[in-house]
Amino acid sequence: MKIFALSGLTECGKLEAATYMRGRGVAPFKIGDLLEAVQAREGDSGDFQEWNFRQEKERPGWLIQQFHNELVDRLARLGGPPCSIDSLYGPVLAERLRRLTEPEGRQVVVVYIDASPEARLARQLLDPRLPSLEEAKRILAHKDANKIAKGNLQVRRIADEVIDNSDSLKAFHQRLDDMLVRHGCLTTDLVLGAS
Repeated sequence: MKIFALSGLTECGKLEAATYMRGRGVAPFKIGDLLEAVQAREGDSGDFQEWNFRQEKERPGWLIQQFHNELVDRLARLGGPPCSIDSLYGPVLAERLRRLTEPEGRQVVVVYIDASPEARLARQLLDPRLPSLEEAKRILAHKDANKIAKGNLQVRRIADEVIDNSDSLKAFHQRLDDMLVRHGCLTTDLVLGAS
């Protein structure tokens, strides 16, 4: 089981990466969806954010074990393909998942999607609800500050792969293909055949 744990700042391209990788046989999962399933299994119907925060504080090891179990169960139902999970806000989940899967070899690949501030702002501006460039800059800065406060830049420091997404979509997809080949999830024949 290969787990590609995706992270990056706002508008870096995590969703695009998960979507593209899905077309290459990598099953995408949202971390929040998996944790909500754990909460439901526990019979707790309260506010998810409050429940998750409480578990992270009171029983972080249990929470990550349950997250891992939920992920493994879902992958087994799909036949055990490689998967992506997004989005890591801090390094703790990745580090603990690595420890849980280490006996099987290096299964967790932390992937930090990087993009220039200009590229991320250009993507933010595609939202038709934004009234101005200044508002787009303000929203981007606010979202980035929240992610950085939760440890996003620490994820970059522990990343196994840093994939740039500052230029064309074609170039980004090629970098993702190269990564999948490096980790044995895609053969070069498939990459060349798709070009």
